[in-house]
Amino acid sequence: MIPKLIISLIIVLVGFLLYASTRANYFRVERSVRISATPQKIFSFLNNLRKGTEWSPWMDIDPNMEINFSGPESGVGATHEWSGNNKIGSGRMTIVESMPDEKVVLTLDFFKPFKAHNMAEMVLHPNDDGTTTLTWATYGPQSFIGKIMNLIFNCEKMIGPHFERGLAKLKALAET
Repeated sequence: MIPKLIISLIIVLVGFLLYASTRANYFRVERSVRISATPQKIFSFLNNLRKGTEWSPWMDIDPNMEINFSGPESGVGATHEWSGNNKIGSGRMTIVESMPDEKVVLTLDFFKPFKAHNMAEMVLHPNDDGTTTLTWATYGPQSFIGKIMNLIFNCEKMIGPHFERGLAKLKALAET
């Protein structure tokens, strides 16, 4: 009986690992919000990482996290480093592309609780009715271990709600 159970468990494990290997080599999570404000007003919150602390959903998780800024105050080269509790970890983000009133692209380097190198982008799209649609996305490579972790923890469900909270906070700020 025990050998059959062990063989069954091995088959299930091998099947799970084979399934994980078929998953995409990258991930992408994105959310959008429609804001009653101009792209110019919203861009000012995106292009200045110091203003990001006003709407970041992660500030709510660890209001005591240590934050250091370096480089220019805004635009390409502006850098935000953080170190927080075990839910926040530590890392660094740097603006690598800044297109006024259109888009901000950042590199995201995570150090703890795991190492990762990803990208984030925030794209502004003006609408005919005077509102602006802001899309916030993060994406990057997904190693085999990352594929397994994504099957277990579901990156979309872990990150998506944080993006939604951050976008709601940014919407409230931009619309005042």
